[in-house]
Amino acid sequence: RILHLDLKPENVLLADDGRAVLIDLGIACEDPPECGALGPFALGGTPEYMPPESWEPEYRPSSAADVF
Repeated sequence: RILHLDLKPENVLLADDGRAVLIDLGIACEDPPECGALGPFALGGTPEYMPPESWEPEYRPSSAADVF
């Protein structure tokens, strides 16, 4: 399972056939174990679209981060 970790409208494109395509996988990681307790500044992302818990020092990303 891959976590995008910067999911926002600008990173979703619509293909000609109507499929949604995710772009900008620059900070994506595999869950688990590559997404460790990195904290928000190590993870990157767009603050306006990051879940509130991502600002905690011991935050561990999960698929919930892409749903927020």
